Parts: sequence; structure tokens; C-alpha cells
Amino acid sequence: MIMKIHIECIYDYGIILYIGGDFLTIGQSIQKKRKSLGMTQKELAEKVGVATITIQQYERNVREPKFEIVKRIAKALGVSQF
Repeated sequence: MIMKIHIECIYDYGIILYIGGDFLTIGQSIQKKRKSLGMTQKELAEKVGVATITIQQYERNVREPKFEIVKRIAKALGVSQF
């Protein structure tokens, strides 16, 4: 099943996503979907082609992924970007 993610607003603290009635940061949404798939950060990092620490930083909202990386993360998690 493909889950659609809609970008609703962009704030100083990063991209806020509206997913299934919840407003989540991009890091929260990555973590939520990754965990729902039973995937580790290391597995996601390997699928995306980035270091595990990078995924950890995205999930903690320390760092925001560039759009190209968002597309790769979405593909790895089986979701569409928009």
C-alpha cells in the first residue's frame, strides 16, 4: 500500500508533514514509517545510500534531508513524496 504524504507548511523548525490526521516533522514521519516496517536505521541508510548517522540526524530533526534524499527515503519506505 502506498501512503501519501502531504507537505502542509514549512516553519523555521523544518518541514511539517500532515499524515493521516497527524502533523509530524519530517524526522518523526521517517521514524514512524521505518518502525512500522520493522526496519532498522542501518537498513534504511543502506537502501538510501547514506550513513546510519545521517538517518539518525534526520529522525532527531538535527538535520533535514535534501529533496533528492527525501525521494530516496520515500522509495525505500514505500511511500510517495506528495
